[in-house]
Amino acid sequence: MANDKNPTRVDLSSENYEGNSLAMHEDGSVKVTQPMLRDKSKEALDDREKVECGFASFRPNFLQRFNNLASFTVFCSLSSLFSHALTAYISSQIPDLEKQFHLSSFQSGFIISCNEIGFLLTILLASHFAQKTHIPRFLTLCSILFGLATISMFSTFVVRPETLWDSIDSSSSSKYPFLYEELDFLCTDVKLNKSAELGRCIQKERINYGKTHLAYSIFILLMIIQGMAKAPWSSLVPLYIDNNVSDQSKTGFYMGFIFCFELMGPGLAFGLGAIVSKIPVDLIDHGTDSNDPRWIGAWWIGFLVIGFSGVLSLPLAFFPKSLKNPDVMLRQAIEPKKYRESASELTLKAKLKALPKSLADVLKNPIYNICLLSNTILLLMVMGFFAFAAKYLEIVFLLSPLKANITMCVVSLISSSMGTLLGGTISSKMRLTVPKLITLKLIIMSVVLAADVISLFLGCDQPVLNNPPDSSESKDLFKVCHCEHNNYFPVCGSDGANYFSSCHAGCKQWINSTFSSCSAIKGGKAKTGICEDGCGSLYMFITMFFVADLVMTIDIVPTYLIMIRTQYEKNKAVAMGFGSFVLSAFGFLPAPALFGQLVDTACSIWEYNCGQKGSCQLYDISKLKRLVFLPLVGGRLLSIALILVAFCLARKRQQPGDVLREKIAEAIASRNLETTSL
Repeated sequence: MANDKNPTRVDLSSENYEGNSLAMHEDGSVKVTQPMLRDKSKEALDDREKVECGFASFRPNFLQRFNNLASFTVFCSLSSLFSHALTAYISSQIPDLEKQFHLSSFQSGFIISCNEIGFLLTILLASHFAQKTHIPRFLTLCSILFGLATISMFSTFVVRPETLWDSIDSSSSSKYPFLYEELDFLCTDVKLNKSAELGRCIQKERINYGKTHLAYSIFILLMIIQGMAKAPWSSLVPLYIDNNVSDQSKTGFYMGFIFCFELMGPGLAFGLGAIVSKIPVDLIDHGTDSNDPRWIGAWWIGFLVIGFSGVLSLPLAFFPKSLKNPDVMLRQAIEPKKYRESASELTLKAKLKALPKSLADVLKNPIYNICLLSNTILLLMVMGFFAFAAKYLEIVFLLSPLKANITMCVVSLISSSMGTLLGGTISSKMRLTVPKLITLKLIIMSVVLAADVISLFLGCDQPVLNNPPDSSESKDLFKVCHCEHNNYFPVCGSDGANYFSSCHAGCKQWINSTFSSCSAIKGGKAKTGICEDGCGSLYMFITMFFVADLVMTIDIVPTYLIMIRTQYEKNKAVAMGFGSFVLSAFGFLPAPALFGQLVDTACSIWEYNCGQKGSCQLYDISKLKRLVFLPLVGGRLLSIALILVAFCLARKRQQPGDVLREKIAEAIASRNLETTSL
């Protein structure tokens, strides 16, 4: 037994104790008052969590086969595939959404812009504060939030399920017979009296517009949430790859692979849009097809598909915080500490104070600023057109929604996948420095400019409409038919001519999209929609669109590399975050609404329901082509001028990223030489 007079011995060197607080008793004994057990198993688990694949204590050996950057790139690409498809899918459904909710192009464009509002709210904070988090798991949480918000967009159809079919289905019975406006589409000697028209408008207001406003507000809110969830991907994915790649010249290859899948997303979105455009919005067969001007596809199905695809991000949660790579540690040791020190150990207050300084360091590089300005101008023009590309094809080339979306699907899938892979391969294999990357951008931008100039002159002629409201033929017809003066509802007559509406063609009967007893048409029959005239310039336009899209996607990886190579290690995340912020605020955000306003300017006939302005019914094709492509051409010319200035500056001074790459290459070569000698 131990002598009570002797002090109790405590083995302070024990591996189980660290940093204990000791109390000395009067008898000389020592007592451990606040033992801080150092759990070796917990430390080992923390270490494994940083470098091994798995979750908590679940880290089996078979998962370690995926503990590499190539596997991360693959799973990240799959997750990005659908998350970058949302805005393109909405673009494919713009005509249907405008009919369903009686929206103008400006309003439908604003829905897309709301995605960027959410993006702006979080991109800088995510880039600065989340760069030292467990990036793969953080991205997984963001993807799950994105998926839930997208699924919730189905609620807009639940809130406002009524469609144009509710106003033309003559088989329906109702105590408000004046709701079914077949009189507006057929030639009849019956004219609604003022009280009936007033009653119809009151009922329409009660049924449609209150719910429409609520659904529109839900769209806006959910798009903002989706933008917030998507924002961290733009800066954290390139950062994780660049921080864990052994040779930074391969960053372009990995990013090119991810960009390839991201840009395949819009192509698949247009394909999905083509599929749902064949399905009636209420899933009921009305005996007609998508050529009918009243047709609305089942746009809500696509939101469910894209939302549930969020499960593809779950494998990312099993990747470690960082990948074991001796070359990465060597790179971190080579760069001077003042350029690579991070804010990981700082308090929240200190991090907030460090953000302005990091931004100031980023903005000191003139090449970064000029390229960012050039990219912003270019993006403003390109994304504005892309938001309405499917609708542009429908209007200018007289295509059905199905054909327009299939065209966009095929072109986007092939061109984007080829372009991004080529861009990543070229940047990686040729080991391009910043001046050479800028030279590549100049070549790319010149090719796209030429394609846009040619596209300006392509398109179908304005379709000739017989019996317009102000024509002498219509005035004679109005003596027999009581037609709504500007109720545009085009039909193709059996004589091969287009007519302003079925009523203006004198049609008295309608069965399954076919009108008969049409007094103004030779043959007496007509079908809904404009006659197909086989506009030959469509194939030339598709060729130019393919070339422009292919070459533009080649430019994505070089652009990202320029943004990274002009900054030191510690400022990369902030540089990418700030760049994404500017591109979103002045490019992605205003582009859809701005181009929507331009598209609205080309409208010739607007829909009016009881005095309330709805969607556009007829566009001036020649005016629309000028309004869309002249800004595109002007923006490209200005962007090329700015890139020329950046090229002149880049030739005079080597960039931080290029200097570091040379040092790393020398150090790795030296290390390999020593290893070989041993």
